[in-house]
Amino acid sequence: MRSLAGVQDAGKRVLRTTKGIHCMLPRMTNRAVYLSTADDRMIFVIPWREFSMIGTTDTDFDGDPDRLWATRAEVEYLLEAVRPALPDPRVAFDRVSYTFAGVRPLAYEEGASASKVSRDHKVVVEGPEGKFLSVTGTKLTCFRSLAEQVGDRVMRALGRRAPSRTAGLTLDGLDEEVGKLEARAWMDVSDEIAATGLARETLEILVETYGRGYPRVLELAKKLPDGTARICPTSPEIVAQLHFAVAEEMAVSLQDFLLRRTAIGQSACLGLDCYEAVGRRMGALVGWSPRRLEAELDAYRGYVDRSLRFRGP
Repeated sequence: MRSLAGVQDAGKRVLRTTKGIHCMLPRMTNRAVYLSTADDRMIFVIPWREFSMIGTTDTDFDGDPDRLWATRAEVEYLLEAVRPALPDPRVAFDRVSYTFAGVRPLAYEEGASASKVSRDHKVVVEGPEGKFLSVTGTKLTCFRSLAEQVGDRVMRALGRRAPSRTAGLTLDGLDEEVGKLEARAWMDVSDEIAATGLARETLEILVETYGRGYPRVLELAKKLPDGTARICPTSPEIVAQLHFAVAEEMAVSLQDFLLRRTAIGQSACLGLDCYEAVGRRMGALVGWSPRRLEAELDAYRGYVDRSLRFRGP
């Protein structure tokens, strides 16, 4: 992509790609646990749905980021690191439900080990007239400050001037502009249970997923003949969430919905109990051809296969 934009490397590498994996064990703690390893790295054990999510590794990676999976050795490394802090018999290889892996686009640093490379983001101005921006580094928790910085750079490159508004917008999908917002933790859905007839776990998932915007999904559910029906027999999410994801959240693939707009694909069934039915329904909503539908189903099965490949053949 940089080549197509007329960007020429100035002799130094811009990117250092490192691989990180996580594995999912049965839920062992309701609090996040932080520990350091014998090789001076950080490991976290974080409550996630019915699991304890353990991560992460940090190794250099030069391959195809679309063909990536955790290895047995990487999983064993994490388990070995966690056992001294959590002496639980469930910290065992055969109790790992699934894994996932990703590649970090870190800013290149000469001579640093993979785990010591800074996670600070950089916005590198490149190309003719300085109108191509390469973004490196960062962590998910820093996405907002990075987005603001990139937005400001883009505005300058276009010769426009306007103050950034992102720091004053809420992040719950309502896009309200506020000077000060009081944040509250709330999960008493008793009134909503009485009003909607939905199960408590479904309403709690809606609040966790959409925050203050959850009533929009309930309103949509009323307009659909089966809007409040479960979309997966083993997960609490409902049909209206698929329609909402397509109409309001720019979901364009099966993986978008199962892995990113909801966490159905991160549940114990990995979405295998429903992905075909969800795929057919999503295909009808967005107009997929039979060939496109089959490609989406194949891609999702491939993702699940990679998440289980650590077990071996």
